[in-house]
Amino acid sequence: MDDRDMKKLILAGKLVEATLEGDQVTRLLIGNLVSFLMKNGTVSYEDYFQFTQQTKKYLIETSEDTSESKVKMIESIFDLHLDDLKEIKAIEPKKNE
Repeated sequence: MDDRDMKKLILAGKLVEATLEGDQVTRLLIGNLVSFLMKNGTVSYEDYFQFTQQTKKYLIETSEDTSESKVKMIESIFDLHLDDLKEIKAIEPKKNE
């Protein structure tokens, strides 16, 4: 492996790291927004959770690209969001407390 190949690998590693950090930031911002909307009564947790599950199913069923990688991408993105929602629900105080 020459110097140029090593530099390309380092750059690729940095790009992957930046992408992953960007994804985490996006997840935090979306989670924060959903939490805020639930606290203010704008969004019902149960309705939003069900809607998100239905959207995931709809996107998988209607995607023109039915490759395994596309389906797994949709599933992964929505599963991460659903897991984030479960965490939000677990830490949110009950309205009647």
